[in-house]
Amino acid sequence: MDVRARLYGDFAARFACDGLHGPARPCDPLELDRAEVALETHLPTSHRQFLCTHGPLFVPDLWEAVVQRDLGTHPVREFLAPEQVVSDTRLYWSGGMPKDFVGVAGDFMGNLFGFHRTAMNGIRPDDLPVSLFDHDYVRVDPVASSFDDWLKWFIEHVGAVGATD
Repeated sequence: MDVRARLYGDFAARFACDGLHGPARPCDPLELDRAEVALETHLPTSHRQFLCTHGPLFVPDLWEAVVQRDLGTHPVREFLAPEQVVSDTRLYWSGGMPKDFVGVAGDFMGNLFGFHRTAMNGIRPDDLPVSLFDHDYVRVDPVASSFDDWLKWFIEHVGAVGATD
């Protein structure tokens, strides 16, 4: 098992909960392809691998742990399914989110985490920085240098804090 697969498996094992419709199901790569075409961008390989392996995870306990422990970061609540990525991104574009940003996950406050769009020139980025669109301030702020680093931060900080409580 490669490092990335272990990272994603560890994240899912620690934080995933059943959503409204039961546990997340892995995404079909074709669903992701359709979302990319609809939004005219490539999603990074990292995000695609995460969704194709674990699906759009619901992680509300992660939110609670980060907020209760005041860990100084903005926590994720749920990862979006490909069709939600398209519908939510388009909805937020109409509400002022920059058109060069694609939302792939949300929080409890109506904000979206995501990536800046990349050219569909046949070259898929392996990973991209994660940013947060704050709908209250209508701005995009950096969150992590990559999708993998974002997930790793939660494992290292929330997992370590949870283990010592």
